[in-house]
Formats: sequence, C-alpha cells, structure tokens
Amino acid sequence: MHESIKALAPYGRLVTLMGTPGDLEDMTAYNNNLTIHNVMMLTPMWKGLSAHRRRQKRILERALDWLASGKIHVNIAATYPLGEVASAHRALQSEGGRGKIVLTM
Repeated sequence: MHESIKALAPYGRLVTLMGTPGDLEDMTAYNNNLTIHNVMMLTPMWKGLSAHRRRQKRILERALDWLASGKIHVNIAATYPLGEVASAHRALQSEGGRGKIVLTM
C-alpha cells in the first residue's frame, strides 16, 4: 500500500478495499495533499442506506458488463482449490499484489 502512496502525483487519489493505510515516515501523503478513501462495500447494507445500495448495484452491473465484453480484465496470479487456502494465503502475502488469488469450490 505504501508503494501506491509513493507512486501518486500531488493531489492524487488512492481508493482501497483493504483498509486505509497510515502515512509514510516522510509524510508523503500529507505533503502531497493526497486523498485516501477506504471503500467498504457492505456499509450501505449494514447501515440501511438504500440509495447507496442502488448506486453500488449499478456500479457492479456496469463492471460485470465490462468484464463480460472484455473491456476490463482481471489479472489472476494463481488458482487454488479451497482445501489449499493456507497455501493461497501464503502466495497472497508473497506476491506483492500482482494479480488476484482465486479459490475454487
């Protein structure tokens, strides 16, 4: 995550599903006026925010359309059977974020 902060231009935006990171020791995020958003997809459901749920539904439908049409592509680093979840987790920690790790059922 901190590598992403270093890569952003001044006034850049970072959106993460993995939790909001702390700033770097040199205060890169602060000094570059970065905007960091934590997106929790379940919040509208937990909080009963119907308008936000409908908005997320539209976003997800558009993303699925783009995926189906080939407009966007998901980089899959590796696929593991569910029984090898520990191996998948180790790969996730060692890969450094270079693609998705998929568990098959």
